[in-house]
Amino acid sequence: MISDPSATAHVRFFDLARDPNHPAAETDAPFYWLIEGARGLYRAPVTFTEAGQWGAEFIVARTRTPAASPPPSPDPIASPVTVRVIFTVREHSSTPAIGDPAPPADTPTLATAGGDPRKISTDPQPDPRLYQLSIRNALAAKQPFLVIFGTPAFCQTATCGPTLQIVRGVLADYPNLNAIHVEPYVLAEKDGSLQPVLDASGNLQPVPAVTAWGLNTEPYTFLVGADGTVQAKFEGAIDPLELRAAIDALPNK
Repeated sequence: MISDPSATAHVRFFDLARDPNHPAAETDAPFYWLIEGARGLYRAPVTFTEAGQWGAEFIVARTRTPAASPPPSPDPIASPVTVRVIFTVREHSSTPAIGDPAPPADTPTLATAGGDPRKISTDPQPDPRLYQLSIRNALAAKQPFLVIFGTPAFCQTATCGPTLQIVRGVLADYPNLNAIHVEPYVLAEKDGSLQPVLDASGNLQPVPAVTAWGLNTEPYTFLVGADGTVQAKFEGAIDPLELRAAIDALPNK
């Protein structure tokens, strides 16, 4: 784990079935903070031309000494470090593809929560804007909208709360865009706070909207056009610049 804006990351992607020795694509990976000053990520845009086994080679190097206190000695990235991974690219995603119809779903709203967003959100300071519409309502309105699935309190990836805050920060510049936050797990109020309702095996239970959208992970953010089709989707954390670009590209926003 390297969270250092002074480090550069370059990524080369290999289609292992076709040519494991020459990259099919390569790109620089710009850094962005997920949690300011604590945890960051590197974003590497790439198009995978086919399904199958792929490899990625990360070349990481520090370009300057951070202004803060010097890193511990020895510096793990004082000189370029190369890391390689192998992964599978699937033919189809479990979630709706770009251009597919967005599945309708009856998600909780302020109206169903008696006007109190804390009854349907584990965000410590929920924004009422994100609970005005259900997904079904938003589709019926025939206007573009954003929907984010994530649970700040019970996240399995430790990125839900920060990602929700990133999304909220970006949405502040798009006051007319409909937006929805959906808690992905079944919750019930207990001892004054929302708690998960576990199944017989002690596991979190997905809400119907998660099943309808085919989510295997969270957080997950989607942009849906006025025609009801998925225009963009982001699994996990989001670079604010990437999200802004996707919103700006929405037709009839």
